[in-house]
Amino acid sequence: MLRKGICVSFLIVNWNGKHLLDDCIQSIQNLNFPKNQMEIILIDNGSKDGSYEFIRNKYPQIKIIRLQKNYGFPEANNYGIKVAKGKYIAMVNNDVVLDRNWIKFLIEKMEKNKKIAAIGGKVLLWNEKNPAYNHNNQILCSWVKINPITGLSYNFTYDLPYHKVDYLSGSAMLLRNSIFNKIGLFDKDYFAYYEETEIAARLIRIGKWVVYHPQAICWHKVSSTAMKIDLNFQPFMIERNRLRFVIKNFDKFYILIFLEYFIVKLLKDSLKIVFNAIKNKLIFTSQEKKHSNYVFSLLVRFSFHSLKWNIINLFKTLHKRITERKILKKTISYNKNLPLRNYGEL
Repeated sequence: MLRKGICVSFLIVNWNGKHLLDDCIQSIQNLNFPKNQMEIILIDNGSKDGSYEFIRNKYPQIKIIRLQKNYGFPEANNYGIKVAKGKYIAMVNNDVVLDRNWIKFLIEKMEKNKKIAAIGGKVLLWNEKNPAYNHNNQILCSWVKINPITGLSYNFTYDLPYHKVDYLSGSAMLLRNSIFNKIGLFDKDYFAYYEETEIAARLIRIGKWVVYHPQAICWHKVSSTAMKIDLNFQPFMIERNRLRFVIKNFDKFYILIFLEYFIVKLLKDSLKIVFNAIKNKLIFTSQEKKHSNYVFSLLVRFSFHSLKWNIINLFKTLHKRITERKILKKTISYNKNLPLRNYGEL
C-alpha cells in the first residue's frame, strides 16, 4: 500500500532543452496516478535558452534547482536526489514522453517485490510522422545487456517479456529512494553515458534486482541534448566511459581479459587503417579515399583518446573503485551474475 504524502519524485535534468520540456512535463502531469503523491523537480544545468524562465512562469508548482553551469547528467541527478521527498525516484530525460500508465505499472511491481531496486520499461522511438503516443512506433530498446568481456552495451529492439536485465535505459527509469543510502549516488565523473549502467552494476553486486517491464512505455526523442554539444561528443564519451566502467566495476580477472581484448583490437584496427590507406591510394579517387576510411579511423581515434584519458585518470578511478567497494560491503561477482549473461547479442 502506498504511503500518504509524496510517493514519487520525478527528476528532469535539462540543458538548453526549452523546446522539449512542454511535452515531457505534460506527459508526467497526465499520468494515471494521484497528483498529490507526485512532485516534479527540474535540475537545470546552466541553460541559456530561457528554460528556467519558461518553467517558472508556466509551471510554478515545479521545484527548480538552478545550477550555474553544465555539471552533466549524473551530478545534476545527485542534486535532485538529495532534495527528493518521494519513496520512489523517477528519472526522466527532458526528451522523453511517458505513456499514461508508465508509473502505475512500475510501482505495482516495486510494491509487490522488495528485491526490485530499479525498474524500467519499453522505450519507443518518437516519430513526428505518427500520432503522438503511438504504441506501434519502432522499439529503441526492450532488454538491455552488457557484454561481460568487452563492456559494450546492447539494446534489444524487439518485444521481450518481463525479466531481470543488466541495466536500464537512463532515459526513463524508477528507483527506490532508499537504495542510494546503500550504494551511494551517481558518479559525477562520467558526465554522460554509462552512469546508469554503473548504478545497475552496484545493485547487481549487492544482490538487488534490475527489472524490465514491457507494459510501461515511453517515447524518446533520441540524443536531443547530446547533438547540441558536439557531433563527436556522444561516441567519444561512450568509448571513454566504457573503459572507465570496466576498470571500476569488472571483477579483476575480467579486467585482464578486457585489456587483452581492447589492446589487440586497437592494434588490429590501426593496422587496418594503414593497409586501407595504402590500398585506397592505388584504387580510389581522392574523394573516395577520404570517405572510405574516415568513419573507421575516427572510431579508432576515439579509442586512443579514451585510452589516454583513462590512463591519466587511472588512480582517481581506482580510488573510487575501492571507496565504492567499502560502501557496498558484502558483494557478489558482477560479471558472473549479469542477468542476461547467457543471452545472445544483436
